[in-house]
Amino acid sequence: MWLSNKFKKEKLVKIGAFFALFFLAFVSFKCSKEDTKPEPIIVSADFYKDVLFIDQGSVQVITSEAATFKKLSQNTNFNISETGLITHTSVNAINEIEATWADGTKKKFYVMASSASDKKLYLMGWKNIEHLYKTDTTRAIVIRHAEAIVGVDGEQLPASTNWWTSCDSKLARQLSELGKKQATEYGKIFKGIKMPIKKIFSSEFCRSRQTAELMNLGLEIKIDNRINGHFYNVSGVTSYVGMINILEEQATNKNLILLSAHYDISEGISKMGTLDMADTFLMKVGTDKKTTFQGIVSYPMWQVWYAIESTQK
Repeated sequence: MWLSNKFKKEKLVKIGAFFALFFLAFVSFKCSKEDTKPEPIIVSADFYKDVLFIDQGSVQVITSEAATFKKLSQNTNFNISETGLITHTSVNAINEIEATWADGTKKKFYVMASSASDKKLYLMGWKNIEHLYKTDTTRAIVIRHAEAIVGVDGEQLPASTNWWTSCDSKLARQLSELGKKQATEYGKIFKGIKMPIKKIFSSEFCRSRQTAELMNLGLEIKIDNRINGHFYNVSGVTSYVGMINILEEQATNKNLILLSAHYDISEGISKMGTLDMADTFLMKVGTDKKTTFQGIVSYPMWQVWYAIESTQK
């Protein structure tokens, strides 16, 4: 009898201890759930991966909680009020902003201002950068060569001089010092973000070839006159058609390709304006050889992508 009562008491103690622990765990979970608030975020339309894409005019930054804002970039044509009202006159430039939440924590983000039509193309390109890492199909980064303002193209010279292939500024336009810096910076960016470029094609022009060379990506640069541009096109097709032909030839390889060419390579793409020097656009080609435009990524956008990826490592 005594042993039976003892076992009953021990059993009750264990049951009581179990329910006590269960109650404490429940209270702790409930309190922690109530105390944890979701992190404040920017909820503006067209905000993606730390960049807000806007068109011309005044734009109010919308957040999930109250915040104060200040401009970190030095662009005098771009301003943001403490309450987040953006006013600007310059376009196609990226500006760095700092938001401070009510609890004192800070969030850096960027604003890309452009025309209404370009905004869609920039946002498309920005969203498609992450798809360049996929190996499901062939994709391409097409760059208009870096800044080339040194010299004049010798279009009046006879073809026998091969002037368009020359690195002499007396015969053809060459990269400026800024252009050389841009091309070198591209190499740093592409290597830094581990962009899986497998093949490089360039036009015959020195400024195009040097843009690819200065990236120093450790790959052979295939010279292809089909993307020479109208300056001296010896292939018999426009550089846009030449690009499409190159991509179709690479369709089954499922590689990421870099093409270094000239502004008129984009002329066959509907609603796409002229690229600035050193800017890029993205292309995708399926195994059925159907090519699709994937948006624009400007040189400053690549710099921002690199900055964001570097801080997240």
